[in-house]
Amino acid sequence: MTRHPRSLAPLILVTALAICAVAAASASAHEFHSETNPTVLTGDSSPLEPVTFTLPGLTLECSKSHAHATVSANPTTEVTIEPSYKECHFGKTEATINLHGCATVMTSTTINEDAPIHVECPKNEKIEISIPAINCTLKIPAQTPAGGVHYNSYGEKSSRDFEVTATVEGIIYEKIGGFACELIGTGEDAALDGAFTIKGYEDKGGLPGNQIGVWVG
Repeated sequence: MTRHPRSLAPLILVTALAICAVAAASASAHEFHSETNPTVLTGDSSPLEPVTFTLPGLTLECSKSHAHATVSANPTTEVTIEPSYKECHFGKTEATINLHGCATVMTSTTINEDAPIHVECPKNEKIEISIPAINCTLKIPAQTPAGGVHYNSYGEKSSRDFEVTATVEGIIYEKIGGFACELIGTGEDAALDGAFTIKGYEDKGGLPGNQIGVWVG
């Protein structure tokens, strides 16, 4: 039997710890990157894939969804997106979504895993989804729902961008309205699905200038 001298035991332990550290680093969170700093980020959903809010008894589609952010740290592990949702419908019934200053914080992710998102709102404010035809208003407070987002980077150099695919579940909400409103869900089972292509631009006083490369990695 081959025996390691006692003097080699500390070296073997240090080597093993170093290997573990390298493995942990390889699985560490990816970050958001940009060619310049600060950067204006904008994104739009595809007209063929509307952003969808789903609850038991209700599916709400928004055919025009937009995201905007100004990022001053590079790289960074968080990006605070200001979304907007327009042309939203429940079947043929019109609905509106008022963010009331609430934003979505996208976090970085590890390889092959979805990254959590956080809904942040000003004090005493909530996201408000209004469906007048059925006398129903849904209010979504600040929270960290289940599920999350996945990132895929595309392109090269200044045309580099990334896609954000959201599969968010267990969104908590309040229901205010009539009988039809009370039949919708349990108050903690809303979901959001959708995809945005995020592009980066030079920051020209908060407005987008020339396109620059942005990616997650």
